[in-house]
Amino acid sequence: SGEGGAGTLVRVKEEEYKGLVANGLMLFEREEKDLSILLFKEILDHLARVDRVLSQDGGHLLLVGRGGVGRRSAATLICYMHRYHFATCKVTREYGLSHFKGDLKAVMQLAGIDGEKVCFYLEDHQFVDDTILETVNSLLSAGEVPGLYSHEELEPLLAPLKEMMLDEGGYRTPYDFFVARVKKNLHVCLSMDSTNEKFTTQCESNPAVYTSCNLLWMGEWTRASMKTVPLMLEGVRD
Repeated sequence: SGEGGAGTLVRVKEEEYKGLVANGLMLFEREEKDLSILLFKEILDHLARVDRVLSQDGGHLLLVGRGGVGRRSAATLICYMHRYHFATCKVTREYGLSHFKGDLKAVMQLAGIDGEKVCFYLEDHQFVDDTILETVNSLLSAGEVPGLYSHEELEPLLAPLKEMMLDEGGYRTPYDFFVARVKKNLHVCLSMDSTNEKFTTQCESNPAVYTSCNLLWMGEWTRASMKTVPLMLEGVRD
């Protein structure tokens, strides 16, 4: 990956990639917050796979694993290195489908109207209502959610795209152009725990979760990683 947006993927040696990631991590922690990522081989492999998917137009991710293996940190860091907008939902006690649709409209407008690259990061505990994941399923499969916008909302929303649509050519309506831009610029990143009792049912009921997403299994660390990690912690090697 390269900073400043998605570009052509190139093969790099592990140490070179580790240097790129370490530099990105240093800059992120200087500007944002401490991610506490240790860059051992297994986490670098995860980061490279997240990088590869998010570098593709409309590349979506399903990160499966238990808590504490760095799923959110991996997505956050790669988005930062690509200068993507990272968005998620702030779930409160009253949060429901209408609130989610408001959050979804915001990220779709960033991707479809402003043309920004956006990662919409969703965790299974945020699916407080089954209809939220059903809405995500529709977005993944079609690039749109029927009935999300009223006709009154669409007219002023799509106005900035009309001239751009004519310049690009090949689109029947501004709405079609909007959907195409959403498909290109919006990356949905689902983070789900396979030990959650609802996991299998949620996937079976919403097939686009696994047919439209690249699956990355982030389970428990290997024995080799478990031996490496303590040596990377400050003070342990001494």
